[in-house]
Amino acid sequence: QGTVFCIEEWAKDNDVDLSKSSFITQGFGNAGAWASTLLGRHGAKLLATCNSRQAIYNSKGLEIDALRRHYDETRDLASFPEAESISLDQFWKIKADVLIPAALENQITSQNAESLDVRVVAEAANGPTTLVADQILADRGIAMIPDILCNAGGVIVSYFEWVQNKKSEHWELSEVDSKLERM
Repeated sequence: QGTVFCIEEWAKDNDVDLSKSSFITQGFGNAGAWASTLLGRHGAKLLATCNSRQAIYNSKGLEIDALRRHYDETRDLASFPEAESISLDQFWKIKADVLIPAALENQITSQNAESLDVRVVAEAANGPTTLVADQILADRGIAMIPDILCNAGGVIVSYFEWVQNKKSEHWELSEVDSKLERM
């Protein structure tokens, strides 16, 4: 949720209508799948996603709920019937408004940073961008929402859980989301 709140704020600051935007996720585990689901609820289109071995693409947008069910059952992106398999190299060249690296460290490097065709990188993973790549993106005018901000939502929600336990309280999900958004 925190990643998407950060993207929402970036969109407001840059006059971007998320309902008309597109995004790609590097990683479709917990962080990538949830960011995709929540951003998709704004009407944004998930054009492509990848893991460490496979990448898939659909120019009309991937159906996120169906993809999540498929991936949860098979752990295989390439067999998703509503997408075409592409190379990992092709993934980094897809034009989209938002890139969400949501997997491993050091995935955006000096080699693929030159090829990125996005407006903003929202770092849901820890340290997904190398220092050299970070400078390349800055020089190219690609905005960065750094991991220290973008993925802090999980830590904040852990704090909320601690508070609830200490006070013997139970907050509804909507209350947790509201508190997180205010932070």
